Amino acid sequence: MLDNDSAITLAIYGAGGMNTDYASPVWNGSQQGRTGIDLKQLFIAPTYSRKLGEKSSWGVSAVIGVQAFKAKGLAVFGGFSTDSSALTDNGTDIAYGLGAKFGFQTEILPGLDVGISYSTKVDMQEFDDYRGLFANGGDLDYPPILTVGLAWKTSPRSVVVFDIQQIYYSEVEAINNPITKLANCPTPPFSGSDQNSCFGGSNGPGFGWDDMTVYKLGYQWQQGHDWTWRVGISYGKNPVKQTTLSILAPGVIETHLTFGFTKKTGKNSEFNLSAMYAPESSIRRTSAVGFPDDVELKMSQYELELGWSKRF
Repeated sequence: MLDNDSAITLAIYGAGGMNTDYASPVWNGSQQGRTGIDLKQLFIAPTYSRKLGEKSSWGVSAVIGVQAFKAKGLAVFGGFSTDSSALTDNGTDIAYGLGAKFGFQTEILPGLDVGISYSTKVDMQEFDDYRGLFANGGDLDYPPILTVGLAWKTSPRSVVVFDIQQIYYSEVEAINNPITKLANCPTPPFSGSDQNSCFGGSNGPGFGWDDMTVYKLGYQWQQGHDWTWRVGISYGKNPVKQTTLSILAPGVIETHLTFGFTKKTGKNSEFNLSAMYAPESSIRRTSAVGFPDDVELKMSQYELELGWSKRF
């Protein structure tokens, strides 16, 4: 706290990532060995926030991004890359970036709060070791995100929350560009004449993901003095429209179901549990450029978190 109405905080959190590891070749041909990618993302957000009266507050954050990425087994694409030496099997590369986040919250009716936040694109450094894979010479930025939410205190012990979140994948070429860009690459079997349409080019192919709208509904209620219970559901139509590269990042999940509780274990300590289940979701596509002919992606997810905390 700086004074009664303002504070500086620091948050450090993961915000995405993907890991795939296939024991056999993804595509038929001469490619051998394991295939997959590993993406880790960490964000550091120093924040200044301030109250506006008793019912409102606002905040602004600098967002410092750190990404670690490696790819293996993608040599089959070597002939379609602007730099086949920086396409695959180069170990882990690190990139740093900077963005910003803004937020505002206020009470619009007794017991009903509204909040809005906007995260700008986190402009990351290029992955130099993979400049022949990602569009724009290895550029993999983190997309802008807009969130609007409501919190309704249905009783002194319960609250219902509802969020709508828009993720702008279209602002990041490496994520949004379709694989059909490759048809303009001047490498057989393609008959194009644009070198920038090859992997790593300024107009190169990406994962072909669309923008995504996510709807989230949650409910929390307090039972006595020791227990707090939570349930939630979120839904967003999967952004994957093409399967060729999304084999490496099969983000096809649409629904998440969550459950959790907090149990006080003493005057200044508590135990927390949260669980998530994402039912299986799948898509099936045929490739527009010949890699591969017919692919079905499917995924389900499970997550369990346990924690204990103590106040001093």
